[in-house]
Amino acid sequence: MKEAFYGGALWLGELKAELMPLIAHYESVLVEDTIGLWDSWPRDGGPPAAIDGELTVVVEISHGEELPQSQPIIYDRPIGMRLLHQDPESGEEHYLVEYPAGLAARRHWHTSAHTIVILKGKLVVDGREVGPGTYCHIPAGKSMEHAPTSDEPCLFLTIFHGPADVHAED
Repeated sequence: MKEAFYGGALWLGELKAELMPLIAHYESVLVEDTIGLWDSWPRDGGPPAAIDGELTVVVEISHGEELPQSQPIIYDRPIGMRLLHQDPESGEEHYLVEYPAGLAARRHWHTSAHTIVILKGKLVVDGREVGPGTYCHIPAGKSMEHAPTSDEPCLFLTIFHGPADVHAED
């Protein structure tokens, strides 16, 4: 069903490359035509030639979903981490992250600023405990530490305002 919906004349190469990873992992992916690219089609002979990042992609996140495991150098064990979006021009990256309860993390910094929005559980950010609905913005290059509380996992979105990297402090 998913392949049929996104196949055929409506299929754009760049859009396919961005959407297929989302389609493979989520129950629902909505693509909104925010600038009316499809309004003139098929009148002018075919689908739009370029989308240039003008489409909105909305992903429904299923709670309890198993995320791919990753182990950045600053953690004592693997974390769940799924890339949701990557902007080919700016390098900005958006991730869904799940920390297991009691995860230990080292102080670190990122080249790009990043934003965290807590969805479930509690996170300790530079010594301050925060919960669902909390928004945290960390400037580029700022030394910081964040980890879940010891009693429950934490699910959050993190948006890197440029390419994602991590530099552990000694």
